[in-house]
Amino acid sequence: MSDPIIIAYEVPIIDDIDSGNQIFIVQFENLDNLKAGKVQTDMRIPRTRDSKNEGSPSFELISFTGNIKSSSFTIFYEYQSATGQTYIAKGKYTFDGVKNKYKWETFPAPTVNDLFLKHSLLDSFGSRSKFIYQDAYYYLMETSKYDI
Repeated sequence: MSDPIIIAYEVPIIDDIDSGNQIFIVQFENLDNLKAGKVQTDMRIPRTRDSKNEGSPSFELISFTGNIKSSSFTIFYEYQSATGQTYIAKGKYTFDGVKNKYKWETFPAPTVNDLFLKHSLLDSFGSRSKFIYQDAYYYLMETSKYDI
């Protein structure tokens, strides 16, 4: 038996109420089910931060219970404001088993956003990877420099 596979991705939403990209999370029981497209469970993360698009999620932490819906996790993701500017935010999902309710909280990442602006980097963020070096956490982030 192999471990479950959890994938976070963005999906365009177009319906009578809403449009724009939104984050989805899907769980597969194992690699064979992933290959066969057999989803164990999935969830749609509500958009927040007054955004018109959210996407490019990267997991930072997962406290896994065996089912992503009853687990806790933190992701970094990008969101696009109503004016079109792109930012990085962090989202934290927690599940209260007693109340059978989840909580989704988001926080802006002003340090990252300010750093990108200060160095004239594109406001399009690529993949992000968290790592630890000498007991401190760092993020490796992909971006591009403006062609001036």
